[in-house]
Amino acid sequence: MNVEFPSLGLIGASITTPVALVGFLVASISIIYLALIRAKRKLIESLPAHQRAGLVDEQLTRYKVEFTNLTAEQKLELVKQAMKTRANGPRFFAVLGAVVFLASFGMTIHGSRPKVNSPTPDPNERVLYYKAQILGLRGDIEAKSGTLETDLRQRGLQLADLIGEIDEGQLRQAIKIIQHEYRGWAFLMGVSTFAETPPEYISAASRIDYATKAVTEFDLALDRMADITRDYRSSVPAAIPIYEWMTGPSEDLNRTHYLKAVALAVIARADGGTPQAAIAELSAIKPAYLVTFPAENNPDLAWALSQSISNRSSVDHGP
Repeated sequence: MNVEFPSLGLIGASITTPVALVGFLVASISIIYLALIRAKRKLIESLPAHQRAGLVDEQLTRYKVEFTNLTAEQKLELVKQAMKTRANGPRFFAVLGAVVFLASFGMTIHGSRPKVNSPTPDPNERVLYYKAQILGLRGDIEAKSGTLETDLRQRGLQLADLIGEIDEGQLRQAIKIIQHEYRGWAFLMGVSTFAETPPEYISAASRIDYATKAVTEFDLALDRMADITRDYRSSVPAAIPIYEWMTGPSEDLNRTHYLKAVALAVIARADGGTPQAAIAELSAIKPAYLVTFPAENNPDLAWALSQSISNRSSVDHGP
């Protein structure tokens, strides 16, 4: 088993704090003193009797202990007792100093750990924070990391609630688009649309419910983008950078149409709508985007396309 020890840098950082330095010095001096007392006691015990007698008398005199008319063994016991008594103080300070140092060291380690990111009070920053969480969830779903689909679904629904709780009235125009687009995406992930097939234990009613909520959010995002497009065509200065962002490399406009098409396909696949609605939504997407992200690669859109082909074939051939 590999054991990781704290780095010398952390120990050094702890010692450089005044309180920790005092604790470290007190503990070190006390431990050294205790070690000297123990070494002297062992030395006295190991000496031959004739040499021990003189050293014992010397120690008793040093410790100011009365030893008149005592046997050699009694004198030795007095010396040991005196040494033990002398050691009580340093032992206390050694423990106290060690506690002070370890407490400071623990606080240094705690302070050196990476801080866990948390949403900021700014509502715009909170939307971007939850956007990142939703993208992380997408990565977990697509990676099929072994996390239970029920756990992934629960995370998606929780994130949808969290990003949806933020007051849209406090958001910038571009952030409003992101809020609704990614809330819809979180609902869509809640029905595991990235799986090969919808899990059998998700009822059709639940799939329709989640996907319908996703469509509502995508429509809100598309409405905000339509407002920006109108202002852009009217040469409103504030709309220009937002329009260029949502129609440019970010692909927010095309992606929102694509995700809405997926949600409509989910609804149709659960017998809550028709595949034609999903295919009609695909027609609003630029062809270049569908080259990069083919509809056939998504299981729900692939199903909608296959149903459309099957229906056309039936009509062409007639009864």
